[in-house]
Amino acid sequence: MEFKVSGQLNIDDYIQFQRVSLKAIFLARKMIILFFVLVAIFTSDLFDFRKGISLRDTTTIIAIVSFCVFLLVLAIMLNSKKVYKKSFESNMTIKEKCNFLITEDKIIIDSESGNTILSKDKIHKILFDKDSVYVFVAANIARIIKKRFCKNEEEFNALVLFIKDNYNACKKHNNAVI
Repeated sequence: MEFKVSGQLNIDDYIQFQRVSLKAIFLARKMIILFFVLVAIFTSDLFDFRKGISLRDTTTIIAIVSFCVFLLVLAIMLNSKKVYKKSFESNMTIKEKCNFLITEDKIIIDSESGNTILSKDKIHKILFDKDSVYVFVAANIARIIKKRFCKNEEEFNALVLFIKDNYNACKKHNNAVI
């Protein structure tokens, strides 16, 4: 059995991919960082509950405010369509129409810039969300198959099941659902 789909990505698809990619990459790291921050806070003199919370130290207040401002600016940048649009417009290969041929043992991608044959051992991981399949060829480079590339929703659902069944052994992070 094989699936043939084709389509072209737009800016909204690219933004969705960037957010899914960041979510997948940073989820585990966030938890580790949060753990160490909480340990540092509760073991520091800043929150020594025997003495009460001491926020009079100017250096501590500046550090906390700076950290909060940094997180706010980072959140704004990551959610800014303008930032993503500039990146999307500068990369011509993202906007190319791609033809996908998905078989039991390989994915062949034909685009204006050339052909790519992805065997199971060349796939880094595969992520799924409500309307997309992200086939990662590297840690942060993926080929995206959108639901609209298929003829109908049933074909997309069959494609997702086909990929999950045939590419389940691809690396350790494969088949994560976002």
